[in-house]
Amino acid sequence: MGSRPEHRTTPHGGEDRRKHYRREVRWWAQIEVGTDRYACTVSELSRSGARVCVTQRAIAMEPVKLEMPPFGDFRGKVVWSSDGVVGIQFAAEEDDRVARLIASGLNRLPL
Repeated sequence: MGSRPEHRTTPHGGEDRRKHYRREVRWWAQIEVGTDRYACTVSELSRSGARVCVTQRAIAMEPVKLEMPPFGDFRGKVVWSSDGVVGIQFAAEEDDRVARLIASGLNRLPL
């Protein structure tokens, strides 16, 4: 994998310009927003972020902590929110930890 992003076709026929490959997963997690904590499900994971299904409303650009047992806690912020799904961008300091998680065999857990 070089320094250039992989370009893929999206389901809508457009070009996917994401910088990092997103792995489909189905992991139970908790999301912490301020002093509140909610159960959620991580449905996609990449080095730079995650797509998370939530039951509570989250506000874009709000700092969060995503707790994914047994993988640990990851800090980031909500960058978009729509109909019970939020996009989380991980903090830059999480990059190495998330990359190791994705590269490990743990990402081969059945969906």
